[in-house]
Amino acid sequence: MRFGTAGIRKIVSEEFNESTMDFIATVLSRISNTVVVGHDGRIHSDSLSRALISGLKREGVDVLFLGLAPTPVISFAVKYFGADLGVAITASHNPAEYNGIKIIGKDGRDLRRDEEIKLEELFQKKLQRKYLYTGRIINASEIIREEYIEYVLRFVEKAFTVEPCRVLFDPANGVTALYTPKILSELGHTVITVNSHIDGRFPGRTPEPSEHNIMKYIRLMKPTGT
Repeated sequence: MRFGTAGIRKIVSEEFNESTMDFIATVLSRISNTVVVGHDGRIHSDSLSRALISGLKREGVDVLFLGLAPTPVISFAVKYFGADLGVAITASHNPAEYNGIKIIGKDGRDLRRDEEIKLEELFQKKLQRKYLYTGRIINASEIIREEYIEYVLRFVEKAFTVEPCRVLFDPANGVTALYTPKILSELGHTVITVNSHIDGRFPGRTPEPSEHNIMKYIRLMKPTGT
């Protein structure tokens, strides 16, 4: 198993499934004691995250579980809690049949290439399960949502001066729908949302933000005054 430019992305199949996540948990337990876990709204993400969390707990790793969370929120949570790692179960802009993982270092940033190589080497080994003690699972979703939104508001209000306006927001049925409209509204903007219900089948449009996929929403902007 090798890392690509943004983690590991694969079609969910016999080669990438809950058993894969259990194995990844065993590997991550060798380099961490506390891990933040969050996932997107894809149809497989909940079951994959449960498999990962179960494996981490079995290996004695404490898990701070965020549930549905965009990757930047998971990065923020790693630094906020002082965790060793973060894991985002997501396939980003790939089609619905894909899923994957993105591993975040303790500094809240993507792993360096040398850190990825270390993990890839561990992936090749037949690791024995530790079973030393059972880790804890802590639901941290509510506190992180509040803290992250407050952090973004403080940053924006300090760095920018933006007049209130009408904003058309399209999260493509993704989990940013849980955060971005709230932030924009708190900043005084009027928010018009499309495709804002979370659905891992992406019925509104595919998640790739190409010109073709978003053109019809661009055309909506003039009639709505956005």
